Amino acid sequence: MMAEFPVMSGADGHFAPADMTCLKCHRSLEHGGVTSFVYLSGGAMLMSENRTTGHADDRLSGFLSIGSWSEREMDRGPALIDIITNLTGGQFSIQWCSVDCMRQWLLGVLAEIERRA
Repeated sequence: MMAEFPVMSGADGHFAPADMTCLKCHRSLEHGGVTSFVYLSGGAMLMSENRTTGHADDRLSGFLSIGSWSEREMDRGPALIDIITNLTGGQFSIQWCSVDCMRQWLLGVLAEIERRA
């Protein structure tokens, strides 16, 4: 079953899933009192004028999209999946319990793009 999109948007916070479970298999990321996961993170920082320090800021809006575009299909537009949209603060981390779950989830996203193309 394909994930619902977007995974994060608006004021969802910086981590997905927020309940600290794997995005693919939904297992807890805590094992015997130890949190362990693989992740994809990104975003922006609002930098000081001299660019020596930076921080997340609610004026920033984060996004992550994966898509496919072809000049032959210009009338249709891109096959696009918005993973993260308009995320307040601009920074995100998407988490899975293992590289295998991350791989399966990402391959599922790519399969969905192929289906839409």
